[in-house]
Amino acid sequence: MGQSSTCREMMLSAWRQVSAQRIRAPNAIATPGRASNCTAPECTLVFMGRVVILLVLATMVINAQWQPPTLKASLVFLTRDGCVNTPDMVNNLDDALTALELPKDYQSINIGTLPKNDPRIGYPTPTVLWKGKDIFGMAVPRPPYDVPS
Repeated sequence: MGQSSTCREMMLSAWRQVSAQRIRAPNAIATPGRASNCTAPECTLVFMGRVVILLVLATMVINAQWQPPTLKASLVFLTRDGCVNTPDMVNNLDDALTALELPKDYQSINIGTLPKNDPRIGYPTPTVLWKGKDIFGMAVPRPPYDVPS
């Protein structure tokens, strides 16, 4: 949080300096260390270009400090005891989350611990659900559920 406040303060300070120069000389190119009394439309465009660059840089600073939210409510990994494909699927899922710079705090659920009426026990294992839906498009299982695979 401290670093975010510092970046925000720097961006606000830069914005105030540009605004102050614009108020003092509305049609001047705001170049530190160089006086200018340009009144041509090109000077206004240069100033507007600098403001756009400043806003783009501010956006980049803010986005660089963005922390992704938790995935616990959205991403569920389903497995069962003895599933031979679970280690490979966990490794692939972790690699994908790392590549996307997302946290690896998803739920891992053993379907053997779920109640018999929970539709998730009908999925084959391993399965990854995003917001309750299979990431590969498999339909939600309906009773009677097949024997776990």
